[in-house]
Amino acid sequence: MALLAITSVGILSSSAVPLRAKANAAAAIKKRDLCVSKCVTPVITPGKARMKMDLSPTQKANIRKRLKAADDVVMKIQQSGVECNALTKLKAEPTEAQMPAKDKYTVFSRTFKGYRKSVHKVPHFTKVAIPRTAPAGF
Repeated sequence: MALLAITSVGILSSSAVPLRAKANAAAAIKKRDLCVSKCVTPVITPGKARMKMDLSPTQKANIRKRLKAADDVVMKIQQSGVECNALTKLKAEPTEAQMPAKDKYTVFSRTFKGYRKSVHKVPHFTKVAIPRTAPAGF
């Protein structure tokens, strides 16, 4: 079985091609492969999505609506006569009407400047419980 060499002309058997021609053919293949990999344009992806610093009036209204709905659930459970530790903790927290705007629309964050960040920067903030009170002093 004879060895074959690939050149720009085609495939030749090893007996017909001198050693120098084989080396040149191999170098040509490497150059061509290198050029193909360098000439491909990179895929440009968009950067990180920008998030507004402030909440829109609609977002604020939706937050107030969710807080009121949670307050209604706590009140209905309390009126039904059920007693448990979780309900006692929820009754101790302020209602939506008693909360200052600072606590409604921002949450404590030790990594942010001023130790507060907008509630819409919390991942899944519409699905998770947001604390109604901040740590003492914040």
